[in-house]
Amino acid sequence: HFGGTGLPEDSTGYHNNATASTATAVPASFAGAGVSVGAGRSIKVGPSPSMSVTGSKGYTASIWAKIDTAQPNGVLVFVGDNGQGFALGINGNKPYAQAGSTVISSSGDVATGEWHFLAASAVGGQIILYVDGAEVARGKAVIPDLNGAVTLGADSAGARPFAGEIDEVGLSKAPRSAEWLKAMALGGLD
Repeated sequence: HFGGTGLPEDSTGYHNNATASTATAVPASFAGAGVSVGAGRSIKVGPSPSMSVTGSKGYTASIWAKIDTAQPNGVLVFVGDNGQGFALGINGNKPYAQAGSTVISSSGDVATGEWHFLAASAVGGQIILYVDGAEVARGKAVIPDLNGAVTLGADSAGARPFAGEIDEVGLSKAPRSAEWLKAMALGGLD
């Protein structure tokens, strides 16, 4: 969740606090304090060595999101900079994951106005997309090394805004197992 006053703060021991934020605080979000993001409202974190990830080792991004409305190519989590990186987002009402130029999407829609656990893992030359703990898409991709800069609610240039609430963002330097992601979705919190 997003604690603190002023810039959102990382609740882990890594202290990867926001370096810039135009997001709106939501005191009673999914798990305590969350944020609302949308056009012109996003959060920048890092770069930080603790968030740098290596493509050959794999990694996972995860987030709880409540989608306001169907939207064109909204980015929930973007890891990287200069438009190059790894993204987890919503296009229409369909979650997607992107590694470099490879995009995979869910064939099913997610409901607006409800919380969903979305995750994407990059491992072994593939990206895998999960919605509410279930694998929904998989595809071959070149998995890039990333410098640890993270943008929440848009891509690194502030384009492709996501409209909705977000909470409980995670970036793991190792790919999470399907079982772990299902447990997070069923349990609600880690």
